[in-house]
Amino acid sequence: MKRVLTFVFTPTYGGPHNQVNRLFLPLRDQDYETVLCVHKDFESKWEEHFNKLGVRILKYDFKRLRFNSFLKNNLQYVSSFSKDVREIEKLIEEVKPDVVQVCGLLNVQAVLAAKRLNIPVVWQLLSTFSPPPMRFLYGQLVKRWADSIMSTGMLVSRKHYLNGNVQGRIFPFYPPVDTSRFVGANEKRREARQFFGIPEDAIVIGTVGNRNRQKSHDQFVRIAQQVLSNTEKDVYFVIVGAITPSYQSTYQSLVEQFIQTNGLSQRIKLFESTIPVDTILSGFDVFLLSSMAEGVPTVLLEAMSVGVPVVSTDVGAIPEIIKEGKNGFLYRPGQNSRAVDYLITLINDPVLRNRLADNNVRDAKEKFDTVVCSKVHKNAYDFALQQHVA
Repeated sequence: MKRVLTFVFTPTYGGPHNQVNRLFLPLRDQDYETVLCVHKDFESKWEEHFNKLGVRILKYDFKRLRFNSFLKNNLQYVSSFSKDVREIEKLIEEVKPDVVQVCGLLNVQAVLAAKRLNIPVVWQLLSTFSPPPMRFLYGQLVKRWADSIMSTGMLVSRKHYLNGNVQGRIFPFYPPVDTSRFVGANEKRREARQFFGIPEDAIVIGTVGNRNRQKSHDQFVRIAQQVLSNTEKDVYFVIVGAITPSYQSTYQSLVEQFIQTNGLSQRIKLFESTIPVDTILSGFDVFLLSSMAEGVPTVLLEAMSVGVPVVSTDVGAIPEIIKEGKNGFLYRPGQNSRAVDYLITLINDPVLRNRLADNNVRDAKEKFDTVVCSKVHKNAYDFALQQHVA
């Protein structure tokens, strides 16, 4: 059994943690066991979940480079960089992995530690959130140091300026979805509507995701306001997700105050997730993603698997997934009027909603199931080991 030590630097459960959650057992069946190293402030409920699953958890006080954070935090990142690399080396020596996998672009301490110990590196590029100059600069490091490059879609790798002689090292993948679980069902829809406090026959346009700057929920609520002003149908908007602590005060001023000031609290509802995500998504009629940057968000694929049409910004590799009029609609960030038009069309056309939903279910089973994703991961790990030997 070969061992992969995966580093995830963010304390809030998100896409990289979900990869390990969904792929731990399928990869173990393919002779790869995952050990997960997380931020020291990682949520305890998820740590317990991973322990029950059989995943070994390590914790470290990662310092992260943040573009929207205080200078003090980034100075801590710089001042502790060498120490962090040495401490991560100790973790690697303790685990003795065959491969080190690093999730995310900017925090390179684990990459350097692995290279110093002569361990193959699989580097995952997960979004386009970093500014273009940083994507270019760090993209050069990826070219130099990664034995395998995993990218959420080819568009994300291109937006990190990876081309030419690295193409053979790039393994595009999409987040894994348990398509046997993420299935729409009437009982799930009823449970979700009870949770929302919304009638079953109303139309719900919703989103699921951590409440942070990247998700642009300030634009979501503005789109909602315009839709509600232009329809007589019984329509509600729902945002479900945990709030990122460092963004809480900003979120309150940009999103919550907007809802209150415009008298929309009965039509736009905010929730923490206390019921399963597949149940939540079953309560939606349309999934709206307003993000300013992404790779491919897992929840978008989960919504497709449940059978929900999608309206999304055309960021990251999402245009590889959503095809105009086939399974959803795309708009550019800032073009809220176009999103409003698409949503009004879907509100008024249940036949179109059903057609898009059917196409999404089929695409999810064929392209995004955990089995498909686990095979791409195995290929990337195998390639990294072969490259290292060569």
